[in-house]
Amino acid sequence: MKNCAFCKIVAGRAPASVVYEDKKTMALMTIAPANPGHVLVITKKHFPALESMEEKIGMYLFKITMRVADAVRKSGLRCKGINLFLADGEPQQEIPSPPHARNSKIPRRQFPDTSRPWLQTLARGT
Repeated sequence: MKNCAFCKIVAGRAPASVVYEDKKTMALMTIAPANPGHVLVITKKHFPALESMEEKIGMYLFKITMRVADAVRKSGLRCKGINLFLADGEPQQEIPSPPHARNSKIPRRQFPDTSRPWLQTLARGT
């Protein structure tokens, strides 16, 4: 998709801190992390929502998400657990982001960022 920030990253037209890449997926550090170690796992092909994604690629996306979560746990970052957040469909106004289905892998910590209340809920896992 022409105006999708993630598609621009995949195409090499926008910068990113890529931590993993293969033929189908890419894992990158987010520009607005909920906690240190917050990684996005995206498909290289643009899917605006889960309903447009083939089941095989959805399963593969989750497989890579599991590997990235395992790597973060082993990295030495303070991490009491991992929260997964799936962004699906059009973004909400209070959380602007491109319509590109993706998994966020957010390490849980005891004291999450208090400047964004919705992140506190994600970080606690409640």
